[in-house]
Amino acid sequence: MAYKVLYVLILILCLARLGLAQNTAPSTPQSAAAQPLSLDDAVHTALKQHPTLREAEAAVAAAEADVRQARSLYFPQLSFSSIGKIGLSGATNALGLPGFPASPFFRNTAYSVNWYQTVFDFGRIGHLVASQRAQLRSAELRKT
Repeated sequence: MAYKVLYVLILILCLARLGLAQNTAPSTPQSAAAQPLSLDDAVHTALKQHPTLREAEAAVAAAEADVRQARSLYFPQLSFSSIGKIGLSGATNALGLPGFPASPFFRNTAYSVNWYQTVFDFGRIGHLVASQRAQLRSAELRKT
């Protein structure tokens, strides 16, 4: 019974809100009168908000990020990984070895930290960076 009253109350509130929303007209500020734009202001606003120019600016930003990503290959890379397994003593791990006979459970954990540094790449990274810089220059020229 209480649910029916609650549903009716919610329905009345929603209908009242809908009626209020339809009866109110959007208010315009009285103090802000429409000012005509000069031709220079109109051109400046149109150029600033044009979708093609925004797309070109985004392409330049993406090309800059690609250059930074290619340059990151010069620096050392650090990675961390771990694996863990808990199982019954008769269960085998990845190597096929069973757990300890005295323990009903066994635990396997392994951790590794890897440090990579490119020493010899025979110019691959340099050419990749040069290629990304050329793409950046191309994106900058398309923007203008």
